[in-house]
Amino acid sequence: MHELSLECGRAVLEASFTIDVERRMNVCNFEGIYSDVCKLLDFLRPRCRATFFVTGEIADKQPWIPQVIKNDGHEVACHGLHHERLDTYSLGEQLRRIEQATRFLEKAISHRPLGFRAPENRANTDTLLALEQLQYVYDSSVLPGTLFLRPEPHKKWRFILAPQEPYFPSRAQLTRRGDCRVLELPCSSFILPFASKLTMRSTFVSDSLAAILVHRGRRRQIPITYCLHSYDSLLSFGDLSWLERVVQTLRRLGVSFTTMSDLALAIRRRHSFRDSEEDGKVA
Repeated sequence: MHELSLECGRAVLEASFTIDVERRMNVCNFEGIYSDVCKLLDFLRPRCRATFFVTGEIADKQPWIPQVIKNDGHEVACHGLHHERLDTYSLGEQLRRIEQATRFLEKAISHRPLGFRAPENRANTDTLLALEQLQYVYDSSVLPGTLFLRPEPHKKWRFILAPQEPYFPSRAQLTRRGDCRVLELPCSSFILPFASKLTMRSTFVSDSLAAILVHRGRRRQIPITYCLHSYDSLLSFGDLSWLERVVQTLRRLGVSFTTMSDLALAIRRRHSFRDSEEDGKVA
């Protein structure tokens, strides 16, 4: 039951809103990113804390963006250096890029980020090894159980059979369990990723998907990781009623909101406690 917290003697399902902060689609400069982020901050402020995965180039060129996110009480995590497909690079090049992005973020927010998500979810085993070497606490790049991904969807089919619950991956295979020190917190999906253009255009679809994931989460005792982009308010023409509906649905179903780092640290503590108990029994 390591993915659930306990409140008043009963299990509470946890959910995290995560926002990938990157350049707007088809825009080669940083135009609009700050306003996009501020719209989401305004929406989240009276509702919950969230985790923002910010690219290193934004932290370098517009450091006030991760700073305002942090000052609003949210977690700032790493989303790569640029919005590049990391799985096209060698281990050494991935390590160099992620390390540079980490330095930019650390300079902007005055502490090292604990979490990472690969741009376009394009992570592989070398990404995991780089994160472990850089002492990241968790990764959230794996998106299991869905084929509907663009671009180059076949590149992500490796995630189809990956665990849907948090797990420590194998150093030889990102999608299998092992003894890597980086905790994997998979993104939630059910045929569709738990954020898509379809869900943004239909409150019925977004509400139904939220309910399905809550049911599955309670049945299998796994948390919900909701994935958004900073420009989603632009894609939905500034109308976040679909997201408001999701928040209402999750609250009505008794879901508790948390950041990814708080979730990861709690799971790691429970994992360490179980290991120490098992060691005591063996002794």
